[in-house]
Amino acid sequence: MSNNYFESRVTPSRVIMLHDIETDIGYGLQTRGSRYLLKWDIVKKAIQYALSDGVIFETLDQNSKYIFNPDVRITVDDGGASSLEIADQLKDLNIKGYFFITTKYIDKKNFLTKNQIKMIDSMGHEIGSHGHTHANPFCELSNDELVNEVNFSQMLLEKLLKKKINIFSVPGGEIRNSTLTKLKDPQLCLNEIYTSVPVQGFLSKNHSSNVLIYGRLCIERNMTSDQIYNYFKGYDWFYPCLDYKVKRFRREILYKARSIFKQILRG
Repeated sequence: MSNNYFESRVTPSRVIMLHDIETDIGYGLQTRGSRYLLKWDIVKKAIQYALSDGVIFETLDQNSKYIFNPDVRITVDDGGASSLEIADQLKDLNIKGYFFITTKYIDKKNFLTKNQIKMIDSMGHEIGSHGHTHANPFCELSNDELVNEVNFSQMLLEKLLKKKINIFSVPGGEIRNSTLTKLKDPQLCLNEIYTSVPVQGFLSKNHSSNVLIYGRLCIERNMTSDQIYNYFKGYDWFYPCLDYKVKRFRREILYKARSIFKQILRG
């Protein structure tokens, strides 16, 4: 991949993943007390700490003629109704958010409506696909199932927003190398893929295509403002990454065992 390609894209040093926040307007796939249902005041305090300490977040008013690479990009998964409040809060801080929508739930209770998605887009935030049904484990999908998940959600969002949708967040974050190979297929027209692997920057430095694949660290309910601030600064990512890899290894064993069991039953 040429250096000019990278120079033409905003490439943050690290990507942070949020889901929903506690709000009266609904919070999507989360239930009360869920590990991914956050209190915004804790997140906001961490952002303010980081801003005061010189951390550069991707901004809404960045002039595309003068590309700079921020320290932090914030992404929001699922498309729960509280995404609208997150978008408003980020706008007040002049921080750009990347909102990944599960299209099956558009206009459903506790999820964003079509008009709300348009509002978030009009604020200057990015809208991307989070698949159509939030299929999980995503790594277990066949090639046809994966293509349908991505293409159908892209089609719905492109029809709604009247523009190309070429960024994708993996539902559930379950990936294998084969999953990423499928997602990089040119027929999906993706420029950026966001995983749930908590590594800073690109998940892989060895790109064989023009698709950028990012790692992300997921913010959880039990984290303090100080912990979140440290993640914004790039500190303490080792332990979340190790924890993720151990749990992924365990789940992969389960998936393999399940597959073998099914084959035995089929005789």
